[in-house]
Amino acid sequence: MKDLKMSLLILPIELLRLIATYIKTEKDLNSLCQTNTWLYYVLNRFLYQQNIKISGGSALIWAAKFGKVVTAQILIQEGVKVGMRDTNGMSPLLYAAAYGHLAVAELLVQEGAELESKNWQSQTPLSSAAAHGHEAVVKLLLEKGANPVYKNRHGRTLLSWAAMHGYAEIVKWLVEKGANLETKDRNGCTPLLLAAVNQHAAVVKLLIEKGVNTKYKDGQGRDLLSWTAKHGYEGVVKVLIEKGAYLESKDQNGQTPLSLAARHGQTAVVGILTEQGANLKNGDWYGKLPLSWAATYGHEGVVNLLIKRGANLRSKDGDGRAPLSYAAAHGHIEVVKLLVEKGADLDSKDWGLRTPLSWAARHGQMAVVSLLIEKGASIESKDQNGQTCLSWASKYGHEAVVDFLVEKGAKCGAKRNNSSIL
Repeated sequence: MKDLKMSLLILPIELLRLIATYIKTEKDLNSLCQTNTWLYYVLNRFLYQQNIKISGGSALIWAAKFGKVVTAQILIQEGVKVGMRDTNGMSPLLYAAAYGHLAVAELLVQEGAELESKNWQSQTPLSSAAAHGHEAVVKLLLEKGANPVYKNRHGRTLLSWAAMHGYAEIVKWLVEKGANLETKDRNGCTPLLLAAVNQHAAVVKLLIEKGVNTKYKDGQGRDLLSWTAKHGYEGVVKVLIEKGAYLESKDQNGQTPLSLAARHGQTAVVGILTEQGANLKNGDWYGKLPLSWAATYGHEGVVNLLIKRGANLRSKDGDGRAPLSYAAAHGHIEVVKLLVEKGADLDSKDWGLRTPLSWAARHGQMAVVSLLIEKGASIESKDQNGQTCLSWASKYGHEAVVDFLVEKGAKCGAKRNNSSIL
C-alpha cells in the first residue's frame, strides 16, 4: 500500500488527473483528494468540476447552507449556475439568507443571483432572512433592491414576520423602506397585534412611534391594553400605557384592563395598572369590581395587592354581593382568610339577603363554612325566602356541612314559603 501511495505521488499531474476521470463517484474522488496535501492540490479543482458536471453543482447548495465562502467561490469560478435549485425548490441564495450567511449571500448577489427567487412555499431570500432574524442579510438584500412589500401565501408580509418574532432592527429597516404598517394577514392580524401577542415590547414601541394605528379591538371588544393585561404581558402593558393607552377602556362585558388582569390573576400587571392610576371602583356592566373578580377566582396575591392599593372590602356589585361572598362560594379558603383578616363583613347580605356563610353552605365548601363560623358568622341568618345556611346545605345534599352546622347549634325547622325544610 505504501508503495502504491508513493507511486501515485511521483506520477505527472496530467496522469493523475486522467486517473481521476475513471473514478465513478464524487464520494470516492473526494476520498482520494483527502489522502494527502499533494493529491488535494492536484485534484481538488477537478472534484468541483465533476460536481458541476455530474450533480449540477449541488456543492453550491451545501456551501450556501453551511456558509462555506471559499467553496462557493471555487464553484463559481468553475462555472456553476448561481440560480440552480435543489429538489425543494431552494436556490443557494435562499439557503444563505435562511441560515444567515452574509458573506455567501454577498457573493451570490454579486454574481447575479435572483433577489426575488421563491421556493415552493413562496418564500424569497428576504422573507427567509426576515423570518429568521438575520439582520445583516436583510439589510444587504434591501440595499440591493429586494422587494420589502412581499406577501406569502397566507397574506403575511415581511414586516408581520419580523414583528411577530421580535426583530426590532429588521422592523425598523422595513418601515424605512416603505413597508405598510397596517397590512393584515388572512387572520386579520396586523404587525402591531402580532408583536403585542408575542410579547415583543420593543417592537410595539417602535411601531407606535412610527405612527401605527392603535385602535384595535377584538371580537369581544377588547383593545390591546385589555388583551395584554388579561394575559399578563407586563412589558407590552408598560409600553402601551407609556404611549397613551386608555386605562379605563371597557370590553363588551364592561370589564376594564384592571378587571381582566385581576380576574386572570396577573398580579404584576395589576400592580402596573394601579400604579398608573387605574380606577379600583370602575366595575363592569353588572357592577362587579376588580377585587370581586380576583376573589371569585381565588387570586390571593391580586386580592392582597388591591386591598393595599385601597380597594373597598365591602363594595357590592349589581347583585349586592361583596368579594367575601364570591370567595366563600368558590371555596377559596386563603382568600376568605385574607378578606376576614382585613375586615370584611362576615354577615354581608346580597339583594337576596344571602350571606357568605349561606353561599359557602350552598356549594358544600366545608373549610370555608368552618372558618366563617369560627370567626363569628351568624348561623341563623335568613335570606328573603327564610332559608338559613343549614337549609341550603340540606337542599343540595352536603351531608358533612349539615352535620357540622347542626353540631355548631344550627336550628332545624327553617321555613321556605311556609313549608318545613328540615
